[in-house]
Amino acid sequence: MPTFNLNSDDLQPVIDILDEALLNRPEPIGIPHYDIDSAIASAREYSDAIDELSDPNIQLDAWDLQHLAQSMANGYKEFWESPFPIGLETGQILFSAILEKPMRELSRNLKKILRNLEIDDNNPLINIDAEKEVDAFNEWLETTQTTNKSNKSSCGWILAAGLFGYWLGN
Repeated sequence: MPTFNLNSDDLQPVIDILDEALLNRPEPIGIPHYDIDSAIASAREYSDAIDELSDPNIQLDAWDLQHLAQSMANGYKEFWESPFPIGLETGQILFSAILEKPMRELSRNLKKILRNLEIDDNNPLINIDAEKEVDAFNEWLETTQTTNKSNKSSCGWILAAGLFGYWLGN
């Protein structure tokens, strides 16, 4: 788990970034994502931030945490800017839940710290665990694959979602 060099004044801007992203996500318009790979690639900034937040050897100050929160927000919004392929729109909501879980948890934990005005080093600021969300997405993909045999990319989607879930769990 990373270590943090923060004080309570540093937390509100991070909370604001995360909450704004979750409350004001873009409406998916334009050219749909081609497949799950392009959807995941659109959230690259998000995944890079999560990678850094899950590095146990890193020490983060207020600027670092704010920058990582902004990267998570940017990647989340980029993911939402394009719709999922036609006929698979439900997947966007389910996959979005995978991205939202760590953001919501980080915001919630920072708000608790602000209320209590102390950081408990025994409790992590962020728990990168979206196993239930990944399972729901994979279940939907399996259902979609069996009902829509013409969608040859479904197999790749299940594999990619499983890998994304594994990545989130580590």
